[in-house]
Amino acid sequence: MVYDHGIPNLVRVDSNHWRSGQPTTPEAWSYLYMIGVRVVIKLNDDSEGSDDVATDAGLSVVKFPIPPFDGKNPFDGPSCAQLDQIQDAIYLYGPHVVLWHCSHGQDRSGLVAFHDCTHRRKLSPAVCEKEMMDNHFHPALLGLRRAREECP
Repeated sequence: MVYDHGIPNLVRVDSNHWRSGQPTTPEAWSYLYMIGVRVVIKLNDDSEGSDDVATDAGLSVVKFPIPPFDGKNPFDGPSCAQLDQIQDAIYLYGPHVVLWHCSHGQDRSGLVAFHDCTHRRKLSPAVCEKEMMDNHFHPALLGLRRAREECP
């Protein structure tokens, strides 16, 4: 679902963190700046959407691409080390407000949100799982499900 601001599945994680799908318009990037976002962690590949306009809106972009599911091959998902690197990057930029996004704001961003929920916010896996599922995570993507289950 895309809202009036042009950002699919924009969800506030906490006071300094947001997650979403790929912002779709220059106005979407400006909206992110208006709500306080200053750093964007890009989880999708450049071929899935451009973040070039983000810098025009005053945002810094850091890329940690997790390969997309292409409809044929299994979604391998990120390694635990890659999830830890993404987590470190998210907190490297605090006190700035950080947004992490993938293409749709459901699966890759959901996995990172789950990792954040269990590691930084120290909530129970059941609470974090519910939050992930409430925001449209697809458990059929075996690589992402494996990363969620195997990464401590």
